[in-house]
Amino acid sequence: MPQEQERQSDTDVAGWLGTYCIILTPRFAVTDGFQNLRFTLYIQETGMRFSQIDRIIELVPGEKLVAIKTLSLAEDYLQDHFPRFPVMPGVLMLEAMFQAGMWLIYATDEFRHSSVVLKESRQVKFADFVEPGSQLRVIANWKKTEEDRVVMQTEGLINDGVAVRGRLILEHFNLADRGLAVPEIDEYLIQERFKQFRRLQDPRNPYNSPFDKTKHSSLNGQVG
Repeated sequence: MPQEQERQSDTDVAGWLGTYCIILTPRFAVTDGFQNLRFTLYIQETGMRFSQIDRIIELVPGEKLVAIKTLSLAEDYLQDHFPRFPVMPGVLMLEAMFQAGMWLIYATDEFRHSSVVLKESRQVKFADFVEPGSQLRVIANWKKTEEDRVVMQTEGLINDGVAVRGRLILEHFNLADRGLAVPEIDEYLIQERFKQFRRLQDPRNPYNSPFDKTKHSSLNGQVG
């Protein structure tokens, strides 16, 4: 095999799957236990690092989700964005709206799919800065469903004023259905998603999910 073809066959496919940054290669698509262990440990290590939501405060499956993000001066990226005027980057404001929509899809689908990705953003407009100490109130409204895609109208508010808004198209699926991983990886991701979802819930107003963990063998006895 020519060297160029050999490199191409082993090319890493990088994909944002919600808050997980996952590197998928042909090595992870096999049933080899060691490779799957490497894959799951990598997911576990990076899973919470990119979360842009602190708490889910309102949830109506199939309709609406409201979450909050309080910006801390301790965020690493604020050292460079910007040294004399630290503000939340616009791409992370967009990420917060995506994650609100992502959790609305998970709750509505009762965690049937392991992955939710942002396929398209439309009419995104920024109107205000999010400074350290400010609380971004993120709202995702479910507008319509198109097969495995969901159209969301989202916005982020600061003191009831719009800081950012946009129309997002999200897609949900299982990795195994697309030949990207073995089914056990989907099971593991669903388990981790549900645990993270539970941590983000407001204890004063918990959402009693109809999610049936018996649908997912890897969750039995592990999610409380």
